[in-house]
Amino acid sequence: GSVTATATEVSYKAQLKTEKSRGSSRGVINYETGFDIQYDASLLDLDEVKKVSVLEVSGTGTATGSTKGNADSATFTVDFDGKNIGLQKYKLGDTSLNLSYKAGNLYATKIQGTLVSSRYLGQLTVDLREDMIQGKVQFPFIDLAVIKDSIKENLPIPVSLSGSGSAVVDINGPLNPDKLSFKAKARLYNCMVEGQHFDTADADISSELGAVTLNSVLLEEKNSNLLFTGGFDLERKSLNIFFKSQRYYLDDFYLVRFFNTPSKGTFAVDGVIN
Repeated sequence: GSVTATATEVSYKAQLKTEKSRGSSRGVINYETGFDIQYDASLLDLDEVKKVSVLEVSGTGTATGSTKGNADSATFTVDFDGKNIGLQKYKLGDTSLNLSYKAGNLYATKIQGTLVSSRYLGQLTVDLREDMIQGKVQFPFIDLAVIKDSIKENLPIPVSLSGSGSAVVDINGPLNPDKLSFKAKARLYNCMVEGQHFDTADADISSELGAVTLNSVLLEEKNSNLLFTGGFDLERKSLNIFFKSQRYYLDDFYLVRFFNTPSKGTFAVDGVIN
């Protein structure tokens, strides 16, 4: 690298290297107006970063950005392109975004990601002073089995699930994965739940400070339907999920088809899982 100093400012160029990351930086520090620094990382290993605010991160990527400011305040912006990204043990896959900071707020915009076959995009704002997060993430295509695997470290789901469709998630609450508040809606097709096929699934799910509510999860197979409501709270280890069907046709039930038993008729069911 190199350093040049005058009576009013210092400028520099430098190559940067750690055990797992490498990049370069150049900039000017003016004694009167402040600093203006550019940097890029041809390889950034997030295991060396470990945390962004209070959130644990992992994965690798490339980054290009700048930071400007003075003794009173500073801003930065960085374009990041990541591979195998993890956030608080949630698998996010390959993700690109613009990350910027101003006046106590961290902005994640132009988020685009691919997790195996699932795709997502969105934007988030983190208030670092109040430790709050808000924003929206859309899933133009979502694979339920992939999502189940991506959250299993934090939210293990003890039943087999598959299906695909689209979803949208609005986030607004504490910057704490265990206290996350959100509203999510999804429309899924060709679903399987523990061997039972459903043509469609419409889900309306919300969370308030980590307590998840199934406002309505409606599964439909031909002329049959099954509705789930209720909720669960992992921190309190509470579970109360209600299910109900006023009309379920026997020939839509997979056990009847599995044993190839000729059956006709309907049945109703009403119960609770806790």
